[in-house]
Amino acid sequence: MQIALSITYRNVQKSEEIEKLISDKVIELEQICSCIIRCRVYIEKVRGFEKSGNPYNIRVELKVPQEGEIVVLRSPNGLNIYDPLSTGIRNAFLIARRKVIEYGEPRRGIPKAPHPMECGAVVERIFKQEGFGFLRTVSGREIYFNRDSVPQNNFEKMEMGVGVWYVERESEKGPWASIVEILEPGA
Repeated sequence: MQIALSITYRNVQKSEEIEKLISDKVIELEQICSCIIRCRVYIEKVRGFEKSGNPYNIRVELKVPQEGEIVVLRSPNGLNIYDPLSTGIRNAFLIARRKVIEYGEPRRGIPKAPHPMECGAVVERIFKQEGFGFLRTVSGREIYFNRDSVPQNNFEKMEMGVGVWYVERESEKGPWASIVEILEPGA
């Protein structure tokens, strides 16, 4: 790993398992964009929830050339106060991954999407043998995606009703999802 990594804990017990998870996620980011200089991760267990969940603030700061920093903050809300720390970290790095991809797109000549990250879609229809499917957004719109839109060969894991994150693009035929990733359980 070439990226300088620092992890700061507050009200959380330091753990080799958590450090390995973060290190693995940083390596994944490095494979997407080799220009990341530094990664700082801050993990804080929020006080006041001792009896009603495991809420964590997770902040990921990535130092990149020109833009300065890419920052992701995942804070507890009503939906994720019971998430284990590892799920919060995975989801924070999933958002960081999207931001790193967006950072690299203009440098590769790919125009930036008008709405770079959306969530709240489910797989409505899937045609695995043909290699494509359709998402249904919270607002009721239908968006096409194909096998190449799903990273890490996770297309086979796609099933009707599965929740996903997606990056939307516009084409001559209408909206399509250029990146579709299955939501982590508890996200």
